[in-house]
Amino acid sequence: MSKNTYVLLVASVTACGGLLFGFDVGVISGALLYFGPEFQLEDLGKEFVTSAVLVGSFIGALSAGWLIRRFGGQRSNFIAGCIFIVGALASAFAPDPESLAAARVLVGLGVGVTAVAAPLYVAEIAPADRRGLMITLFQLFITIGIVLSYLVDVVAAPHWRVMFGIGAVPGVVLAVGMLFLPQSPRWLIARGRHAEARTVLLKTMDQADVDIVLSEAQREADTQQNASGGWHVFKQRAARRALFITTTLAVFQQLIGINSVIYYAPSIFKAAGFHGDSSALWATFAVGVVNVLATFITIRYVDKAGRRTLLIAGLVGMTIALSVLGLAFHFTTSGATSETLAWTTLGCVMLYIACFAFSMGPLVWVLIGEMFPQRARGPGNAIAVGGNYAANFLVGVTFLSLLAFAGPAITFFLFAGAAILNLLFVYFYVPETAGRSLEEIERELQGDEPA
Repeated sequence: MSKNTYVLLVASVTACGGLLFGFDVGVISGALLYFGPEFQLEDLGKEFVTSAVLVGSFIGALSAGWLIRRFGGQRSNFIAGCIFIVGALASAFAPDPESLAAARVLVGLGVGVTAVAAPLYVAEIAPADRRGLMITLFQLFITIGIVLSYLVDVVAAPHWRVMFGIGAVPGVVLAVGMLFLPQSPRWLIARGRHAEARTVLLKTMDQADVDIVLSEAQREADTQQNASGGWHVFKQRAARRALFITTTLAVFQQLIGINSVIYYAPSIFKAAGFHGDSSALWATFAVGVVNVLATFITIRYVDKAGRRTLLIAGLVGMTIALSVLGLAFHFTTSGATSETLAWTTLGCVMLYIACFAFSMGPLVWVLIGEMFPQRARGPGNAIAVGGNYAANFLVGVTFLSLLAFAGPAITFFLFAGAAILNLLFVYFYVPETAGRSLEEIERELQGDEPA
């Protein structure tokens, strides 16, 4: 097996964590149309069940740092897959909304762990010149998981228990697949298992590059060995800057409204004039297809055009889409919908999703996976992803209430404002990391201040 093929295999299996992540994000949008009436839930109850997964994701993300340090990325992803299987099956058999919410917390635990462990594992095993592409596969699988969940929603409707139960499948694929993959070479080096680390690296890069990586990783491991653990790892300037940049980006990823649009897409389309559950679900499925296709832009250009260029282009497009969407709802007569509004909404949501799919969607995970120094990598990733889920929960649990209180126009204008702030942050604070080793990125973030 060639080195390129092996790296692609490792990244693809690990990216199945993104598949279960995306499936859970998307399946709730269709299931909500049916378990809501069955359990007689109002908007607050729907938000509670929908956002329960984010509570688990937050806990899982914060726990992932310890899991990765203790067991390594390979075993942590295996554990995440097993947790997700149990949570998906529990959701399918939930007898009441409280049990369903509890099951979705369990699903969230698995999602939170793999959201930290998968990009980090790939970042540590992939060569620098292909690292961005390989981590982007995680986001590609998220989008595939979303579109598959939309398809399941269409086919399985109105059987919402079937929708949730099928979610166990990507969990099985991830758990079984990880059993055949090696541990991260940098995790092995940190434990003195140099021969094993060399064996893994020789499968992904040339001998000369292996020697360089082993030397740099050992030097960093020695430095970090002499440093204090816990929160003291963030006394290092590179770790603090990485934490600030990645956590801010992770929070902004949610404040621009992406998962609220995905969670409630059928509800948005029905409010815009799509008649009936079926037409709203098919419109949502079309958006999911656009999400998958646009991710290939990142796969093609992430290691050539660089992270910053794609982020800036995507945020400009999202700002335009959200602003036009807000204007479309603003100029629609109150209490009425029109065919123009329906198709304008579909077009704007597609543009918004496409721009997100080649920028903030994959690149936040790429940057989280590659910016932290080795000793801060576990806790740093956990905090950044935890911030993402905290913001996700905040937006998800208030979206329907905000729509009812302020109306869709104001809601989308708020998301557009967040996109503008995100754009300014990227322009002034986010460095380019394409083509650099993890150790080179650390040295740039460290600057002239001693560790």
